[in-house]
Amino acid sequence: MAKVVIRADSSYKKGIGHIMRDLVLAEQFGDVLFAVRELEGSINHKIAESGYPFELLSDGSAEELAQLIKKHGAETLVIDNYDIGYDYEKRIKELTDVRLICLDDYYEKHFCDVLLSPNMSADPERYKGLVPDGCELRCGMKHVLVRRELREARSAGYKRIKGRVFVAMGGADSYNMNIPVLEQILKVPELTADVVTTTANGRLNDLLEYAAGKRGISLHVDSESVGKLMAAADFGVITASVTANEAVFMGLPFIAVKVAENQHEIYNYLRNKDFLCVEKEEMDILPDLVRRLSAHRNRYEKITRNVAES
Repeated sequence: MAKVVIRADSSYKKGIGHIMRDLVLAEQFGDVLFAVRELEGSINHKIAESGYPFELLSDGSAEELAQLIKKHGAETLVIDNYDIGYDYEKRIKELTDVRLICLDDYYEKHFCDVLLSPNMSADPERYKGLVPDGCELRCGMKHVLVRRELREARSAGYKRIKGRVFVAMGGADSYNMNIPVLEQILKVPELTADVVTTTANGRLNDLLEYAAGKRGISLHVDSESVGKLMAAADFGVITASVTANEAVFMGLPFIAVKVAENQHEIYNYLRNKDFLCVEKEEMDILPDLVRRLSAHRNRYEKITRNVAES
């Protein structure tokens, strides 16, 4: 019987970040069952590969999820899904006696027992009035969910390779940013790029075709060595997303690219902390930012370290 049910989805459109961070969260529990939908481009197979069972939902309604909770006698429900909000959560509590943990990235209203915002930018004061009285708030860098491979890579003490750039535009690259970023990076001489992506990337064939035969581009698809790549990189060009949490954990200076409006919170936080940041419409300034980071790497490494220790 699963004591914990995790409700999350992945797809070409939604990306894979929710499932990936929930696999890290699952390590903190014992018996875990994932409740997911079968959407185009999902990485439900990754759940099974990580050793966890999952059940497919047909309509994803609160009533269907409540039945699954009762079926498995679950004591805790974790919801990590932007399509689920306060009314749905309240309905779940009405239908079950489950302990409800909700993940939140954008200061939304929730009906839960525990609010988890695993982002360096999370401010618990901003959740006042958004969660019930007595709700436990878990916010900030100390609650960031870091994959085991990153923890192991940081401990291994890899030597950074000068001029090596770690590029991560999201596992699904929903906004088709890998190629525009690479086009700008390669304008700077003597740089090479490690690009991480997954088979959930709907434009993977375009990326493979673009990179074929080009100097200095190494593609890593569904890689199990992302931690090693980050540990060995000189700096990164990444989305203003949960990947920034991982880069800070790894002590990797980076340029953050805002590719979607739902990244505005962490993007603004990074800008206020003096990280180098750029919006997707401003790719033409990326080479200048790369040169600035290269010339003042120690400064940006210190900024990264200060945030990690905050």
